[in-house]
Amino acid sequence: MADDTERGLYSKYRVTKADGKSLDGPCFVLRPDRDFAAWHALNTYGIYTTNDRLSADIFAWLDEMGQPLCPDELRRSPSQGE
Repeated sequence: MADDTERGLYSKYRVTKADGKSLDGPCFVLRPDRDFAAWHALNTYGIYTTNDRLSADIFAWLDEMGQPLCPDELRRSPSQGE
């Protein structure tokens, strides 16, 4: 079986609400503490959400954990283009 970096989208976690009840729809778990793309996805969410308190909390959380290093495979030199 392929490792997580090769599997694509699949069910990896079982998520419930804090009160133990089931979710009423799909969700996607992000690990910004160790996933470069997840960190940037949450940063983007913080920019675009209309909930000012949530935005501030997201930015504070991301700032506290620091930005994960960019994986080598995402690094591009200006000559590489797209």
